Amino acid sequence: MTDGERIRRAREKSGLSLSAAGKRLGVTRQAVHQWENDTHSPTLRTARRIATAMGMSLSDMLKE
Repeated sequence: MTDGERIRRAREKSGLSLSAAGKRLGVTRQAVHQWENDTHSPTLRTARRIATAMGMSLSDMLKE
């Protein structure tokens, strides 16, 4: 499973749309979409924010 697939799974598990996740993270819907499709990768700092926004630890979000 790729990092993008894990991000998508965490977002969907949290019940957030792409737009809602973007708003919560302070980024565009397109940025979230690019992370989920592995066309761009979030920085470590942003990955931590993603995990926090999804209610999990970074290590839990990145586990396979």
